[in-house]
Amino acid sequence: MNKNKLAFRLSKVLLSIVIIGLIVALSVNIIKTVRTPYTSSAYFAYNNVSKMISTLYSDARTLVLRDKYASVNVQNTDDNMRKLTYLGHSAFFIEKDGDGILIDPFITGNPLADFDFKEKRITHIVVTHAHHDHLGDAIEISKHSGAPIIAVFELANYCMQKGAKAIPVNIGAKLKFNWGSVKFLPAVHSSSNPDLPYGGTAASLLFDIDGTTIYHAGDTSLMPDFSMIGELYNPHYALLPIGGFYTMDMQDAAIAAKMLYAKKVIPMHYNTFPGIKVDVQKFVDSLEAQGQKCLPLKANEYVQI
Repeated sequence: MNKNKLAFRLSKVLLSIVIIGLIVALSVNIIKTVRTPYTSSAYFAYNNVSKMISTLYSDARTLVLRDKYASVNVQNTDDNMRKLTYLGHSAFFIEKDGDGILIDPFITGNPLADFDFKEKRITHIVVTHAHHDHLGDAIEISKHSGAPIIAVFELANYCMQKGAKAIPVNIGAKLKFNWGSVKFLPAVHSSSNPDLPYGGTAASLLFDIDGTTIYHAGDTSLMPDFSMIGELYNPHYALLPIGGFYTMDMQDAAIAAKMLYAKKVIPMHYNTFPGIKVDVQKFVDSLEAQGQKCLPLKANEYVQI
């Protein structure tokens, strides 16, 4: 009997130690001190428990990488699976519960793209600016699918004049849909095409898909807004141009990634044309050196989000 009592007491002690350990570990994750590289003051970042659990769950569902950095392209017909697919250049396709969101759909004339929009269910098209390698096939896709083009006011009006559906917005707008939301944020770049001398201001985009945040920087140089976006939104995925010449280069993009506190970085706007050819492995190495994960996806590779 005494042995049974002793064993019972020991089990209670061990259980108490485990519970205390879990509380300490959770507290460390909930309350952490963060010092930005752009300010001398420290601040406390309080992450609520549900958001932290959601982040851990999202990370656990991210596809196992084919090698150390590239994603596995696994075919899955589950309509409920949330996917972020790279289409080449700056084009991406987000799928969630049967909805399909195209970003900067430069397909025709894009040597990296292999995407048949007629075989996909496309519900929304979001365009960062008017340059042909971003507006791309948006007008034709909108006419075919009925999906509205969401873009800055001047560009959206241009698309409507060409017969497409469009939703005109401006920087700061946040639109909510069944699949989540998109917020238009600043970018430092020009915006026009041969038919449109002024396409309004260029934008970057912040998507929220069930608590998973995806920041698409559009075409931009390094800018101080990255620090603000990082502190306010701390995106799970940052899609950053690295090609230089028309946008920031790999060195500036690595700084931007640090400013954004991005958990995972997907490079874009590189190797499409001779002027933006880069060795992406150098970017991967620079991010690894500063403790960030880089996912250099090939066209039609995706990650679960």
